[in-house]
Amino acid sequence: MLIVPKEHEPRLQRAAPRDLAAIGRAIRVVLERLRHIMGDIAYNLVFHTGPHHQLDDQFHWHVHVVPRLTTATGFEQGTGVLINIVAPEAAAHDMSSVG
Repeated sequence: MLIVPKEHEPRLQRAAPRDLAAIGRAIRVVLERLRHIMGDIAYNLVFHTGPHHQLDDQFHWHVHVVPRLTTATGFEQGTGVLINIVAPEAAAHDMSSVG
């Protein structure tokens, strides 16, 4: 799941307090819905922010919520690429029908 602030800002450290609060609330809602649907599962939060020395402002900071639904096996271990086994349509339906 991808959570993106409405206001454009390349770097997390320069984000407005209201945007940080909104992202925090969105993360809380997503995690509550995920817990309701999947139970108490592990997850990772990955924050992406603009490169430190980048001069243009084309990047937009954002947060990924990555549920750990499976155990990494051959392909994942060999390539470092995780496979998502849940269809996006199914995940969107499940997440929108909660709460």
